[in-house]
Amino acid sequence: MNKKRFVLTACFAILFSAVQSGNANASFDDYCGIGAETNSDGSCSPYWMDWSSNDGFAKETQFIIQTAEKEYFSGYSSHLFLALTCSKRKLSVEVLALDFPIFPDANLYGNGTALVKFDGGKPLNIKYKRSSNLESLFLSDAKSFVKSFAKAGSSVSFKIGNSDGYVLPVFMKLDLPVVVKQLKKAGCAI
Repeated sequence: MNKKRFVLTACFAILFSAVQSGNANASFDDYCGIGAETNSDGSCSPYWMDWSSNDGFAKETQFIIQTAEKEYFSGYSSHLFLALTCSKRKLSVEVLALDFPIFPDANLYGNGTALVKFDGGKPLNIKYKRSSNLESLFLSDAKSFVKSFAKAGSSVSFKIGNSDGYVLPVFMKLDLPVVVKQLKKAGCAI
């Protein structure tokens, strides 16, 4: 487990325990999860979170957004996350779940195909490489994905096979143009 994932997992665990003890505020409540706020109608408003880091040895620009709705995996519920990362001038796009190994694959290499839809458009095949901990999928063509997402009106949705059949995470576009500018500034031209 890399350092950033450990920190993100630790934050999630702390927030989860705060929710269980009743000490959570609107930004970290039980239903909406990390980085989202509960609206007056009970819906969630996710937003892009800046998880960039620079420890003096390595600099990474990373933005993460979570799903507005929870996904259910073998009796547990959790949000999924979409991470756009620029590290050493290389762009990556990752769909991940925290502490849930939800992306097993039939093949030994961890390569696969999922479906993606921008807004209500036609479903497209997208290739990915699965992480060794089964918690993440890295999209093979990150630049094309980000370009298409930037052109979308409001959202991107996936249909990804997992241990329960499949998951259907939806990520809202929101401040994506600002995120793209920051990624370009970090050296990842789109």
